[in-house]
Amino acid sequence: MKNLVILIMILSCSSSPRPNQNRVLAITMLKISKYVLDHDFVIDKIDKFFSRKEIIKIKKFRKEIVHLIKYALDRNHSVGAAYLASYLKCIECYSSLRYRLLSPGRAYGWEGPDYSMIESYLTDNQYVYHYPYLISIVSIFKKPIHKIIFLTENERSDIISLSNNKDHESYHWAIWIRRKLKI
Repeated sequence: MKNLVILIMILSCSSSPRPNQNRVLAITMLKISKYVLDHDFVIDKIDKFFSRKEIIKIKKFRKEIVHLIKYALDRNHSVGAAYLASYLKCIECYSSLRYRLLSPGRAYGWEGPDYSMIESYLTDNQYVYHYPYLISIVSIFKKPIHKIIFLTENERSDIISLSNNKDHESYHWAIWIRRKLKI
C-alpha cells in the first residue's frame, strides 16, 4: 500500500514531458484505491464509476492493480474489488474471492421480503458481500460455481454443520451456499 501512495505522489508531481497523462494515471490509481478499499456493498458498476480514459489505464496497469485487488480482498470485504477482479478476469484473485465467499456470513435481513419465511433469507440479494464474490468467480471462469469450487472435507463438514444449526448466525448463509455449491 505504501508503494501505491509513493507511485501516486511521483506520478502527480512528475515533470515528465507527459505530465497530463501522469496526472490522469495518478487520479485513476486514487479512484481505484477508493473503489476497492471501500467497504460499502452499494457501489457503482465499473463503467459508471470510471471514465473511458480511466478504464484504458486500468487495463494498461492490470498487473499492478491486481495486487491492490488482492490486498483489498485479503484485508476485508470489498464488493469493488470483486467487481474489478471480474472485469479484469483476474484468475490471480481466485483464492481471495473463494476465501471471502466461503467465510460464513449472514443475510442482510434489514429490509425487504417477509422474514417469517426461510426462503426470504435465501435469495441472492440477501448476501450483499458473498454474492458479488460468487458472481466474480463465475465471470472469471465462465462456469457454474459448483463446477469451480471444490470443497475440502473440513469446509464441507463446517457448512453442513452450520446449515443444521438454526441458532447460529450463519445458518441461512450455510443453506444458501449449500444450494449454490450443490452440497
